[in-house]
Amino acid sequence: MRTALLAVPLIAALAAFVFAACGRKVVTGPTPVTRALAAGETIGRVDRASAGTPDSSVRTLLSVECKGGRLTVRTNVDFITAADDCATPISQATLDQLLGMPAIVTYTGEHLVIENAAKTAKLDLPARNAALGAIDGSP
Repeated sequence: MRTALLAVPLIAALAAFVFAACGRKVVTGPTPVTRALAAGETIGRVDRASAGTPDSSVRTLLSVECKGGRLTVRTNVDFITAADDCATPISQATLDQLLGMPAIVTYTGEHLVIENAAKTAKLDLPARNAALGAIDGSP
């Protein structure tokens, strides 16, 4: 009888632990670190390092989309999010000239301007409250 009474608190503690552990969410991957972009800030360069390999600051444009009032621009290094009414469609012809190519992204405070190296293709997108985040979660 005494052994059974000692086991009751142990079983209760074990049950509480199991219950608490089962209610936790599993987090996969690091949370991206973001920071506000300053007006006039430029991201990415299109020149090459002396050995002909891309410099770490070269950004390759991967995608540009606007959904639900949110503009998202992704490069191979980072992403930019901003408020946009998404009323003006993004030109697919211009996107075709920019995607997969080194790009320069400039934030004016009201717009994101994305250009290719030759400055022959350019997107000028309304963007408010732009923030920059690293894909790997590092600042």
